Amino acid sequence: MSMSEKEKSQTSAYRFCRIDVGDDAEALLEQIKIILREGDSHNADVFTDKLWKWQYRDLPAKQSLIYVAYNNSDKIVGYYHVPVYHGRIHGWEKKFAMVQDVAMSASERGRGLFRQLACYANDDMLNHDIDIAYTFPNNKSIHTFIKYNGYHKVAVYDTYLMPVKASLLIKAKTKNPLFVFVGSAILRLYGSLARAKSFPKENLLISEKITEVLSEFYDHFAKPFTFHLQKDFDYMKWRYQLKPTAAHRIISVREGNKITASAIFKTDEMLGAQALLMMDFAFEKEDDMIRLIHTVRKNAKEIFGKDIAMIFTSFNCHTFLKKKRSGFIRIPERFNPRPLNLLVRKLKYQDDDCLDKNNWLATLTDWDVF
Repeated sequence: MSMSEKEKSQTSAYRFCRIDVGDDAEALLEQIKIILREGDSHNADVFTDKLWKWQYRDLPAKQSLIYVAYNNSDKIVGYYHVPVYHGRIHGWEKKFAMVQDVAMSASERGRGLFRQLACYANDDMLNHDIDIAYTFPNNKSIHTFIKYNGYHKVAVYDTYLMPVKASLLIKAKTKNPLFVFVGSAILRLYGSLARAKSFPKENLLISEKITEVLSEFYDHFAKPFTFHLQKDFDYMKWRYQLKPTAAHRIISVREGNKITASAIFKTDEMLGAQALLMMDFAFEKEDDMIRLIHTVRKNAKEIFGKDIAMIFTSFNCHTFLKKKRSGFIRIPERFNPRPLNLLVRKLKYQDDDCLDKNNWLATLTDWDVF
């Protein structure tokens, strides 16, 4: 396999290098798939050549950093993939690195491979003009990111659930503790859901395509935050329209010719029932955003063609859902089976304001799983 960078040995057990996306891609993918399965990666079951090319080769910034570790038998035993996105810091366009797929061969666990490969990647990212790196590690790897790789835990995403058709949750009969918590909360919410204000369904603008107008609306909403992805047309089209597994719907409302609130949804299974995932949102007035969500709740089956049990969302945004009686149930971290921990590492950018959660806008758009 040809290498785009000079290999660098850090220990007698492993050698590390960065390789280009186009270098012997087919052979590389086959080896990576094995490691992802061994490493219990969330992408192991859905990892295809088409998805990989979309996620790491065809991304808007056209920059993707792939780091691998080889053992003494020249077998890839570690994989650390970092796509680069355009973001903004204090209004200026900067480079954000998102640590996404990370996997180690089962045979190498407990030998410090993850820590060594991550250190190699961190050093190399500085050579590529990266301003800041962030990631959402699972419980298995968060300790290593924080203790050994210079990452800081900035926030845990706020997680919310809104019942749509509670009977579907009851039929699911899941033993997940979250279900028990939600079940008791639904009883307390029943009255507020019945009284919730909504728009007439015909006021909704429903689309599967990202337009310049929509992307500008999302990008404008993000601009007051100090740190955020740049949600321009190229990025939003790539993220929500060009993804091989794309099945998103953008639902908006407008006043006259002006959009006042918008949200991006997709269906998925949660707690053994169909759920609507609210991936992203933007609004001028929060009340319009809440009314839009309730309009979707009341018309979910007609819009999505199936029975929906709940609306689920998770994000870090200090300006949204801070009012009571929104109709959402806030999920405590102890009941959340996969809390999203936002970890940040300083690279070129060194000021401490990147460690304040209130300075960040981050949604499910940022997370690579959905």
